[in-house]
Amino acid sequence: MNLLQRHNNDLLVREIGLLRETVSRVRKRHPFRIDAWVVLPEHMHAVWTLPPGDADFSKRWRLIKSAFSRALPKTERRSNVRQSAGERGIWQRHYSEYWIRGEADYQRHLDYVHANPVKHGE
Repeated sequence: MNLLQRHNNDLLVREIGLLRETVSRVRKRHPFRIDAWVVLPEHMHAVWTLPPGDADFSKRWRLIKSAFSRALPKTERRSNVRQSAGERGIWQRHYSEYWIRGEADYQRHLDYVHANPVKHGE
């Protein structure tokens, strides 16, 4: 999950308390297990396990992104397109969702999340 403005942006670590609170509130209403999660200044990666029969990752991300955004003051620059759509200028619109296929794939993704801060010099 990426911030829209990634250059010299430390919003996610600066507002880590708000992010934690937001995730906690979403998890209470729409449960999921956090298997791995890394938060860097301008992006984050997560591996989640959802309850059996529930595959709605996008709802959870949408709720996290929108609640986090609503709690912040409106200081970011917004394009005309985002303004007309009533969107904030905090998050990139799209994200990558990947279905893990087996134990080896699961371990690769955990390793990726855990190594990502080193890759970015954190």
